[in-house]
Amino acid sequence: MKIICKSAAARLTKTELLVVLGKEGVKVTLPAGVTVPGIALETFGGTERETRLTDATGGPAKRVLMIGLGKGEPELEVVRRAAAIAVKKAGKIGAGSAVVWTGAVFGKEAGGFGQALAEGAMMGAYQLTDFLRKAPRVVERLAIHGDAALLAGVGRGEITGGANCLARRLQDMPANHMRPRDMVSEARRIARGSAAIAVTVLDEKAMTRLKM
Repeated sequence: MKIICKSAAARLTKTELLVVLGKEGVKVTLPAGVTVPGIALETFGGTERETRLTDATGGPAKRVLMIGLGKGEPELEVVRRAAAIAVKKAGKIGAGSAVVWTGAVFGKEAGGFGQALAEGAMMGAYQLTDFLRKAPRVVERLAIHGDAALLAGVGRGEITGGANCLARRLQDMPANHMRPRDMVSEARRIARGSAAIAVTVLDEKAMTRLKM
């Protein structure tokens, strides 16, 4: 899944799913031009992990998914879970692209909120598909709208979330497909992508010499 950072001032582009985060007791604010049936807004309470999926009646989004963060200032783990719910729901309805619209609901330091959003999205999209004949549909592109501080956090979260998914993949792989030499290959692949990382492989003789 690719995460795209967009300014809060950027115009909302055509998307299969618009994700809007809301708080309990606070009326949900939709992006300009986006409209949904009134009953959807009236029945959405914003409680933690509450969801309301509806067709849009106007604007560039085909569907709108509202996700609740609960009362007051949301904990970052709540934000992560909300992002994971969003990408899982998007995959379930077959949406190849989605947009997350935060509005002004975060309350938390914007960078931490953005990082939690990206981490939750990355981890929510994780699936081990190496042994499936047909991989399930997942969101290929997720755009997150926010200010500069929030988007800086999104960049960090994409890295830490991706690292978490890599660790899960290595752990989830069957032992006969993740032998020591396979681990070495993974380490070298990572090192090739960064000038700051080097890999040294120690065999049994080298470990004995180093008294390991």
